[in-house]
Amino acid sequence: MTMRPDWQKRLFIGSFLLPGLALYTLFFAFPAAEGLRISMGGESLNIGLRLAIEGLPAGGSWLEMTGEALASYRRLLFEISDPADLYRVRRYLGNSFFLFFFSLLDLVLGFVIAAILTRKPYGARFLRVVYFFPSILSAAAATIMWAMVLNPRYGLLNQALRTVGLGGFAQPWLSQVKMLPFAPLALYAVALIGVWGSVGVAVLLFTAAIQNVPVTLYESARIDGASELQSFFYVTVPLVWEMFRTLLVLRVIGLFGNVGGYATVQILFGGTGGSKVWLVSNYFHYHAFGAHNWSYAAAVIVAATGAAFLLAGATLWATRRDAATF
Repeated sequence: MTMRPDWQKRLFIGSFLLPGLALYTLFFAFPAAEGLRISMGGESLNIGLRLAIEGLPAGGSWLEMTGEALASYRRLLFEISDPADLYRVRRYLGNSFFLFFFSLLDLVLGFVIAAILTRKPYGARFLRVVYFFPSILSAAAATIMWAMVLNPRYGLLNQALRTVGLGGFAQPWLSQVKMLPFAPLALYAVALIGVWGSVGVAVLLFTAAIQNVPVTLYESARIDGASELQSFFYVTVPLVWEMFRTLLVLRVIGLFGNVGGYATVQILFGGTGGSKVWLVSNYFHYHAFGAHNWSYAAAVIVAATGAAFLLAGATLWATRRDAATF
């Protein structure tokens, strides 16, 4: 058997890595660098740098150029820190965090449902299909369907409540005026739509993780006198913890760029009419495509991305534990 030279091995490995690296550079690295450039003044910064390199007067000092480059970030910091400014980015940050904490409900529900379905109750296969079905719907189709269900006058939900004599529980479910603790009623509706649409994926992934736990561990726990509940907490939970941790980190990474939440809010309320339930993603979309303030929109995206990665790292650190093996 002849050994290939090292350069041939590297060339062989590189031939597989290069297409992925090219796609990563084209669709992630380049847009990220371009977004950072736009957030720091865009073309005006480029012109100033080019004039400085060519030895021509740039129309201002480097300090002034730096101030111009950071103007969007100064504005963002002001909107976050100003205690009197409750109708700009602080509100949308609060809405995004509210949906994030609400989205943790689908992780817990998905885990519990998966644990029940792996016990193979009657109709388990059918229930798996039912739970996963919302996940295959597009966000637009699901939101339009829920808009018809939650319509305060003609919606299916209120009509059903009135039919069974519970008309007193009928609510303007999409109202931004009626407040519940922490948020308007409309934001609770957005949160429930999000949980309904994503719990199926959690059920699927947790089911796969639980099915990988050897049956012998449950048999050993039963021989040692453990109840079903004790087996769940001391066998199932530790062995699927890494799956729960992975899904939690993915939720944290998507905290400020919640695509599903953005689409739901945009379709249900549209334009500036839903500004009380806007998320950070709706906010920078408005500045980019509504107000045409690309520099500030890019600054919001860059800051949100950096904050999401920091929070993801903190989450990984806070949820670390010794790996459970079998």
